[in-house]
Amino acid sequence: MKLNFYLIRGLSRESGHWGDFLFHLSDEFPDATLHLIDLPGSGKYHNDSSPASIPKIVDFIRRNTTFNDHEKNIVLSSSLGGIVAMDWVMRFPSEFDGIVMMNSTFKPICNNSERVKPKIRFKLFQLLLSSNIEKREKIMLYINSNKELITNDLIMKWVEIQKNRKMTNWNILMQTIAGHRYKINATKVPIPLLILGSKNDKLVCPSCLKKTHGILGGELRWHETAGHCIPLDEPIWVSKQIKNWLSNEQQ
Repeated sequence: MKLNFYLIRGLSRESGHWGDFLFHLSDEFPDATLHLIDLPGSGKYHNDSSPASIPKIVDFIRRNTTFNDHEKNIVLSSSLGGIVAMDWVMRFPSEFDGIVMMNSTFKPICNNSERVKPKIRFKLFQLLLSSNIEKREKIMLYINSNKELITNDLIMKWVEIQKNRKMTNWNILMQTIAGHRYKINATKVPIPLLILGSKNDKLVCPSCLKKTHGILGGELRWHETAGHCIPLDEPIWVSKQIKNWLSNEQQ
């Protein structure tokens, strides 16, 4: 059966930010098709306005996404993208055969201090208020990555993405509100679920992912040192975890 991955990034990110992870995922799944999904207000939809509602964001991207019911469809998501993906799966479970979430958090499973560590909140306020693209991207790199070897070259790539498809501060604010206010129906997920977390995430407390796993079910696997954006810091590890998980699901 043909395998499709539908990839959704997080706050202020777009499909161009997956970077080298796409190559590593393709190495593990050479016959799979990767479908890169942009949220309203980002990427190819940067001229659209982002709703301040996760269900409305899902409705937008569903209208612009095609499926083949006779193929295996996996939604692969990070952070805010995981909230979007989970709402999609909960409301339309027949459209996917599995979901991968990385460092995604939900109300009311976790409290605000678990979802966003108090020490990082000032950085998020700076992100929302900054009109300087380079400064904004440096903040995003600080929040998302623990890799010292990631250099200014990546910042310049991200700046170039924003110059070509700028995401406005207003749309970032709308995404933030949407993710903060969304409340999940805390029941077991109706399809196979893989949760990937980092124990050294600057943004999210590990306890939040443990609670999420306990309520939503699925499998929980940890990386010890990666930052909030695990596919940025450890793309090979993420790709192999997905490969192992899907192999176990097929047994």
